[in-house]
Amino acid sequence: MYLFNPLPEAVYLFNPLPEAGLIQILENLEESLRRHPRAVYVLYQNPLPERVLEESPSLKCTGGTHQYSIHTNAD
Repeated sequence: MYLFNPLPEAVYLFNPLPEAGLIQILENLEESLRRHPRAVYVLYQNPLPERVLEESPSLKCTGGTHQYSIHTNAD
């Protein structure tokens, strides 16, 4: 039996993949959020293809610099 923990989730990325891989990760995250709503925070260090996160319908940028960005679905 799978028990879901609705606590906030933090995802740390350090420019881990090419753009296509990052897109797939975000699609998987968005599907997970649809199935199990919860607050999520994505901390993205060295955000080269940051536009991928900016285009996410589920996440909004809440801060950062040229070295990192923070995105969340929380209010």
